Amino acid sequence: MSVVPTTPGQTYKDRRAGLVVFGILQIALGLLAALMSLLIVVGTLAGKAAAPGAAPSRIMVPGALLYLAVAVMFVVLGIGSIRARRWARAILLALSWIWLILGVLTSIGFVAMSPHMLDALPPEQASAKPVVIGCMSVFLGLFFVVLPLAFVLFYRRPNVRATVEAVDAVPRWTDDVPLPLLIFGLWMLSGAFCMMFFGSMYTALPAGPWMLRGVSALSVVLAMAGVMLFIGLGSLKRMRAAWWTALALLVVGMVYGAAFMRKIDVATWYEAMSMPVDRRQLEMMQSMYSSPLFYLFMAVTWVVYLGFLFYLRRYFFGRHDDRMPIR
Repeated sequence: MSVVPTTPGQTYKDRRAGLVVFGILQIALGLLAALMSLLIVVGTLAGKAAAPGAAPSRIMVPGALLYLAVAVMFVVLGIGSIRARRWARAILLALSWIWLILGVLTSIGFVAMSPHMLDALPPEQASAKPVVIGCMSVFLGLFFVVLPLAFVLFYRRPNVRATVEAVDAVPRWTDDVPLPLLIFGLWMLSGAFCMMFFGSMYTALPAGPWMLRGVSALSVVLAMAGVMLFIGLGSLKRMRAAWWTALALLVVGMVYGAAFMRKIDVATWYEAMSMPVDRRQLEMMQSMYSSPLFYLFMAVTWVVYLGFLFYLRRYFFGRHDDRMPIR
């Protein structure tokens, strides 16, 4: 480890070795995601050959493409970390925060809801419930909490930032975006791309007492993706319209969830989409949707998200011009 001078009287610890190590880890995760994509393709082909009633390709292909996109993202960002690029550090830090937040929420939700979901297991398998909960908790803890937390703790270090700014002296567009805004923008963009990937799956979509089918269902999904895409790009440019749109989307989601979530018939929905589903899986999902804990967890998440939106408001309505370009 070397101490490198920056400006007179200031030094920083060179963290290029750490950037290389974490970059290699990112590339390894990318290769793992690529392997998952390949396994989905192979499993889909094998399943169709062995069982004509297996899940159709329109359900499996989007998952394979999404894993492939994640693989490319990890590899590109890993190379950027190895080369000590400041844009790579900023994006990795923001994505690691997203990964950590979603991981914590998923872990809490699983621990809270798993006893209710696994009540649908047959009596002869009831003794396995603690083992299932324990294994899943360890998996979620390692891959969705510990791993992203390690990335956050490393890339947020002042010495890491100083290292990439010294090695990569060219100003990047990420320099003009505060970290909370970058996190929010990438969060919205990730959601938009996921909806685009999985749009072909939703040949049916419950909308209150109605079941949208075909083009109407796909149109709603793509419209939602377009709204999230606008919020994501607009947030990175500090457009006030993007903040108001995000607030409106949250309000619409809260009203819809409160009014119709309990009325969704999962079996009818899956049948409308021609998706094969195990009876016990349906029972587990219905048990989750009927639990008061699910709605309490959802309400707390909404309140926290609303608070985050109002925290971000300073970046849209503060001193910065909402038409300010990103360099």
